[in-house]
Amino acid sequence: MSAPKESPIVYLAIEKGTFSAPAHDGPGRGRYSVVLAGWDPEREYVDDDGVTHSVPLFEDYRFEVDFPVPNHILEVTVPESQAKARTRK
Repeated sequence: MSAPKESPIVYLAIEKGTFSAPAHDGPGRGRYSVVLAGWDPEREYVDDDGVTHSVPLFEDYRFEVDFPVPNHILEVTVPESQAKARTRK
């Protein structure tokens, strides 16, 4: 079974290491490709041209998962190898 070519896109804030979505916003049954990305809002900056830059916490973490997941809880640990250096250009 492979992931569909198009799936809903959902943006969720991670607070204290967790996030949740109301049941009506969650995915339907099936296999999904997941891209987990994270930015540090406290480290955003505006360059000389007035463009705001978001600073990623880690490289995009990609995986596939079958929904529904047990107990409706998907636990994800981003590998330390995905971490970005905590410096700004």
